[in-house]
Amino acid sequence: MAKNEEKILKYLLSRQTYVNVKEAAAQCGVSERTFYNYLTQFRNDPELEVYSGRNGIRVIAAPERLMKEQVPDDYEGRRAFILRKGLIAGRTLHVDRLLDYFSVSDSTLRNDIIKIRREIARYHVRLSAKGDELSFTGNYHDLKKLTQSIIYQDNNSDHSMLSAMNLQEMFPELNVPEIKQVIEEEINRRNSFMDEYSLMNLLLHILISMNQEMNGIVPEDIGEEETIDETTDAICSAIEDTYGFHFSRIAKKQFALILNTRAKKSGDDVSALNLKHPEVSGLMERIVKRLYTSYNIDLNLPEFKLPFVMHLDNMLERLKMGVSLNNPLLGNIKQFSPITYDLAVSVANIITEETGFSMSESEIAYIALHIGARIEETISTKSKLTTVIVCPEYYTYHSNLKKIINLYSEDLYIMNVYTTFDELMAVEGIDLIITTVPTSIYISEAVVLQISDFLTGDDRRNITKTINTIKTSHRLDRSRKSVNEVFREDLFYKNLSFNTSMEAIDYLCANMYKCGYVNENYKEALLYRESVAPTDFNAIAIPHPVEYSSRQTVISTALLSKPLKWNRSKVRIIFMIAVNNQDFTTFEEMFSSLITVCSDTSSLDYLLECTDYADFVNRLLEQFSRSDNGKESS
Repeated sequence: MAKNEEKILKYLLSRQTYVNVKEAAAQCGVSERTFYNYLTQFRNDPELEVYSGRNGIRVIAAPERLMKEQVPDDYEGRRAFILRKGLIAGRTLHVDRLLDYFSVSDSTLRNDIIKIRREIARYHVRLSAKGDELSFTGNYHDLKKLTQSIIYQDNNSDHSMLSAMNLQEMFPELNVPEIKQVIEEEINRRNSFMDEYSLMNLLLHILISMNQEMNGIVPEDIGEEETIDETTDAICSAIEDTYGFHFSRIAKKQFALILNTRAKKSGDDVSALNLKHPEVSGLMERIVKRLYTSYNIDLNLPEFKLPFVMHLDNMLERLKMGVSLNNPLLGNIKQFSPITYDLAVSVANIITEETGFSMSESEIAYIALHIGARIEETISTKSKLTTVIVCPEYYTYHSNLKKIINLYSEDLYIMNVYTTFDELMAVEGIDLIITTVPTSIYISEAVVLQISDFLTGDDRRNITKTINTIKTSHRLDRSRKSVNEVFREDLFYKNLSFNTSMEAIDYLCANMYKCGYVNENYKEALLYRESVAPTDFNAIAIPHPVEYSSRQTVISTALLSKPLKWNRSKVRIIFMIAVNNQDFTTFEEMFSSLITVCSDTSSLDYLLECTDYADFVNRLLEQFSRSDNGKESS
């Protein structure tokens, strides 16, 4: 490292805050141009983080520089590092620096890059090389999709922040299952309900507070004392009495927000929080917006925003007083959720830009906890049916109805429990309502299932059947939407006859181009795909290019009057597919569905017997439904 470079780096790292470039250059005895040249080098150093803001620039040592022993020593670790720095942080990487940092051979790194390229190809993102430089390239939407996928993978590991088993490993000195049971008992005793993820989030924050007190770190109660709701107060009192701890008012208020936001489904009313720093409301909104626009992570929900804005409020008060809390999960988060930690670093950068306060790694890790918990919940509930329970006697028959939550945790996300239907009239996005009382009330798109108070064997069978019916309906809705979007009447042909597969390709490609669905390179790309691996599948052919670069995603359908030899098959239907790069997921689902349906001879014959385009579409949807029902019954 050159003498000036070393001098500038030491100066910037020692400041631990934003500095004015002109003043920094003067302090280091170099010109502004020289200073900026070194800044460019620092930006490309995988062990440094360089941030620019209204208050100047800031350089900090990334975790990898601070913890050299954690340099990745296998492909998975190197892959994660390259994705974090090159994709998430948006940097240009340098091969020579990566070789030096990883301490691997050129061939090893080259093989790593090939594997990463294969993985990200389905997103239409490239890991491009230009000389010594590596960078991720693609259009904005594709890069966002890949970024979101990588972030979700980071939070979908065996080291979940919201797993009781992992929490026990993180807090070995505390009896996590017992503390969780105390919380549940107090919630149930006071006729409240919390879904499992909110409960685990509350447990996590309580464990952190208990750990802090065990280590002599107790947040100072700032401001006037506020009334805490009965359930939160009871939970805190039970834990305090059982384990000899004392929770601060700040901690109790945080617990109350987590409990009440989810238990009552309150609105997004930040103004009701009595914040010490009202400006954090706008700061929080800008953070939520930045995370969505940059990383495709949607945190615009009261379940995240209300506790997070209060955390920001208390954090700013601590920073003003020069107080920083130790975070017992810092090492765990940086080791097992490094991308989530990087997101928190970007949030900390926004906070520093707007407030001028620098943040410790522990404070950044607390932000990562808020972000990571919400992402984990999103991942886990994505494939589940959003469900509410309506039971006037819920709390009398709690032990019986609790079985629903345990028995169907893989299929149902129990959002809340109500004692009357009036309470849920304003609730949106419900898939299933399980009730112990009859009702004629209609809730848009929600299925209502009445069961007995005691959850009999018949009730269980009815719940299982209803779950399967709703899931099948959802899949068919997606199929119907996809069919209506991609099949075109002006690309539908019945009773066509061709002598060769090339003649068929010429005819269908010409009409696709004439109708404006594809560009002039489409046919050439399709023929290249056929030369590499023909697209015949028994009695159907699905010709398509490797690249998804068409103007629109469409399917041209040709029902043949006689079988056509296509490679080794006798084809009776041709589905020629053109895919826009935004619709590769639709293509994959449709591709699989067509092969499944048309592999059955009777289904194929049924499609060929259609009278016109509308009849064909209806018959195709019928076969999708039949195929789906077959999967459910098998």
